[in-house]
Amino acid sequence: MSQVTLIPLCPRRVKGFGNFWSASKTIAGIEIVDMIYRDQVGSPGSTAAERFAALAV
Repeated sequence: MSQVTLIPLCPRRVKGFGNFWSASKTIAGIEIVDMIYRDQVGSPGSTAAERFAALAV
């Protein structure tokens, strides 16, 4: 799965992040989703939903 499919498309141009904290949290979220899909996080053989639920607890 490519990066393009993980980031939702915006109908209008984004002006930027409000501050550095929100930018860092957004980028960290995108990175963790990418790691989940590449099976780099969680137990082997589990689904993406199960790995995400394990991180959320």
